[in-house]
Amino acid sequence: MAASVTVDQLTVASGSTLNITGGTLSIADGTGDDLTVAGTLINGSSIASSGSIVITTSGKYQHNVSGSNGTIPNCTWNSGSTCEILQSGGTGRPDGLGQSFHHFTWNFSGQSGAINLNGDLDNIAGDFHVKHTGSGNLQMIGSENTTTVSGDLIIDATAILNLSGSASNGIIQVSGDCTINGTLTESGSSDNSRIEFVGTNSGSISVGGSILNQVNLVLNRTSGGGLTLSSNLSIPAEGILTLTNGKINTNGNILTLLNTATESISGGGSSSYINGTLRQYITTIAYSWPIGNAGTYAPVSIDINSSGATYIDALYDPGSPGVSSGNSSCPDPPATDYTYTNNCGSWLITQNATGSESYSLTLVDAANCGLTTYTIAKNALSPTVRQA
Repeated sequence: MAASVTVDQLTVASGSTLNITGGTLSIADGTGDDLTVAGTLINGSSIASSGSIVITTSGKYQHNVSGSNGTIPNCTWNSGSTCEILQSGGTGRPDGLGQSFHHFTWNFSGQSGAINLNGDLDNIAGDFHVKHTGSGNLQMIGSENTTTVSGDLIIDATAILNLSGSASNGIIQVSGDCTINGTLTESGSSDNSRIEFVGTNSGSISVGGSILNQVNLVLNRTSGGGLTLSSNLSIPAEGILTLTNGKINTNGNILTLLNTATESISGGGSSSYINGTLRQYITTIAYSWPIGNAGTYAPVSIDINSSGATYIDALYDPGSPGVSSGNSSCPDPPATDYTYTNNCGSWLITQNATGSESYSLTLVDAANCGLTTYTIAKNALSPTVRQA
């Protein structure tokens, strides 16, 4: 459609496309729904509506306005519907972002700079998919704001999602999974821009791209919900991991804290801890690591006085540590033979290099195995491993 036209009681059927390339599509206010989109509606110019527009479960609205940013018309976004941004004047956000969308997709391959949504995008009932940001990035806020995503957060390899470009915090609350194959970052001076994993469902996170700068992660999933790593996960050197509710299951992967500060991890307890390997980049300070296994919270506190290592891996391993009484399994044994091995489990503390290390460990016998004293010994196969 290249010229202005007024319609009422119009349906774009499933498999069909209505492409507005010029003029204005005016929607008159008649009886019932005035424009029903079960196929694809492409807005390359403008839509003026005094009536109702419904994007159905199979329907898609594509914003493809050049020259100006244009306006996303007010619609009823049914479950399964999609709003996709293909173009927005090249420099700015479209108006009309303050609606309750279902799926919302940013796919602006011709983007050449940062486009700031200015906190207008608040509610996404489905997935938030950042497919393409061209040579620029999609910035969430100018002033502090929270975007609620009830489905998945997906960042493709051709996209950069910037939580904040200011001193204010950009927050995305995700109830589903998170896939980062592009870049998740913040470019301002905010200190608590973050992704919060919320809700009651168990979900996963996969990172094939990068998380950069001061991006924090928060786990706050109740009613048994948690987060499973589908890949290794590194939280940046400026970032903080906060554990409020739910377990992080590393699933054979490694959760890495590049931040060497004590506060690199916050919270943690019997209802929220790391089930698997935690890798902490270290300096000569004290750390508390909320680790355990599927059914046992078994935290470790360590006070590092000196070390030749740059990081330490901590893991609580249920079951027998695989050695018996005596000290033949340990090249650096205690002064006397030990007579008992704790078959409830063991803590494996592994550093990546040896040197003049000196540190103190405090272990919590949360499994109630009857530990009153314990021995820390070198593993027979590796001098970098300590086993308790």
